[in-house]
Amino acid sequence: MAAAPAQTPKPERLSGTIETVDGHMLTAKPNKGAALKITLAPKVVVV
Repeated sequence: MAAAPAQTPKPERLSGTIETVDGHMLTAKPNKGAALKITLAPKVVVV
């Protein structure tokens, strides 16, 4: 049985405010809807 290739997630756009950044975890409040917790890639630098 052959393994299925991994699928790359489709990028999504988000409009709102970054509430907090803690290590590689970002909390954002979109203009519509509830707050989101986003895990950043290991090599991302937030300035």
